[in-house]
Amino acid sequence: MSTKTNRKTLSHAKRTLGVALAFAFVLMLAPMFTLTASAAAGISVNGGTPLDNAAAIQTAINGATPVAGIITVTGSLTEGITSTLNLAIPAGVTVRWQAEYSVSVVTGGPQELIMLTGNGTFEVADGGALINSYRSGIYVNGSNTVLVSGGRISVSNGAIFIPPPPFNTGNTAVMVSGGLVETIGTGGSRVIISDNPNGSVTVSGGRVVASSGSGGNSVAISSTAGSVTVSGGEVRAYTGGAISAGGSIDISGGLVTTAATPYGAVGTNTGTITISGNAVVENTNTSSGSFAIYVFNGGGTVNINGGTVKTFGSTAVFSDSSGHNPSTVNINGGVVFACNSGITTGTGDGYMFRMRCGGNAPSITGTGAVVAWNQAAGTTEYEEETRNDLISNPPDSAQWATPNHISHANGTIEISGVTVTLKSPPTGIPGIRGAMAAMIVFIIFSAALWGYILRRRLRGNNV
Repeated sequence: MSTKTNRKTLSHAKRTLGVALAFAFVLMLAPMFTLTASAAAGISVNGGTPLDNAAAIQTAINGATPVAGIITVTGSLTEGITSTLNLAIPAGVTVRWQAEYSVSVVTGGPQELIMLTGNGTFEVADGGALINSYRSGIYVNGSNTVLVSGGRISVSNGAIFIPPPPFNTGNTAVMVSGGLVETIGTGGSRVIISDNPNGSVTVSGGRVVASSGSGGNSVAISSTAGSVTVSGGEVRAYTGGAISAGGSIDISGGLVTTAATPYGAVGTNTGTITISGNAVVENTNTSSGSFAIYVFNGGGTVNINGGTVKTFGSTAVFSDSSGHNPSTVNINGGVVFACNSGITTGTGDGYMFRMRCGGNAPSITGTGAVVAWNQAAGTTEYEEETRNDLISNPPDSAQWATPNHISHANGTIEISGVTVTLKSPPTGIPGIRGAMAAMIVFIIFSAALWGYILRRRLRGNNV
């Protein structure tokens, strides 16, 4: 065979090999493209076929067989939601919501995303999201438990709503242990609403946050009756009270905070507020009309057994509306703080404990402490371990501490805008300078003494 023929054969073989390699490369990439293809939008129940409309999802959930007592909902549906999911959850069954379910239009969507009946549990868990820019999230018509352990609920108003009788006469419980529950409206919204006297709201973790939008008085937890318990997590408002309740309020941990005036971080009508443990209840607003605790109509009871209750306004506790029964304030532990020139009680503006409906000054017993900082003095720099501009009960129980704190027997309070410097070295005996002077005198005396002894010895040797 000639050299020319061999070259042609070799060239053909190379072309054939190149085509084969290219084809093999395409075959190799094909599964990769298949894996990255987007799945069909929809909601799956217990891993079933994705469903893309509320009626089918509702039927699937209500007809599902629980696995170890749990019905799991996953997937995503963010378009075409025009009706409410009506879920009947029997006792002993938990619907675990780990799907994204969202209405982003301002009008045209359902008033609430989900309505519950029965006695079972509805849980929003990690990966779950209920978003309604139009109105509310979960409306509870049964004796259900609504548990938020993760994920988020973001709505315009009423993330979780327990209506009053006769709409709801059951024992409904709302429990937040993780995740985020919030309103995203323009103001005047309420995040968790409990209007059933048999209802209860418990926060042990996670965050409940009321909208910071304009319009005012957005409340994180609103309960006209029933109980509110906070043992951890965060309950926050920006334009209204963090907690407003007519029943009992028990706060033993976590942070309850607002930046609003004229509101309190925690408010009640005639109920009982109990603060204990390591709870922090605060109003960060600096105006005189910002309160840590607000009793709307008098007659309520405030028990501070621990924790920190503080306002950067002048009034720590405000009992409003003269003509009602006087409120009672008992400080048995923890600390109460306000920016005030004194620990005072009266009916008008400016008092640390403002009791418009009358009543006695707070009872301070046990390890309870009250601290006032006379911010009006205008001082912004203090030396540690001094008590300048601080008024306390028990007397002299508070002092300044670095870098910008007030230290007291039950902890510390951070004060923004203040600098606390290290304590200056003592200037008199037995201070450092005095010790140095004493040392110099000792050296001079010792030298003179040894000089005297040496001279005596020399004289003795010369005799």
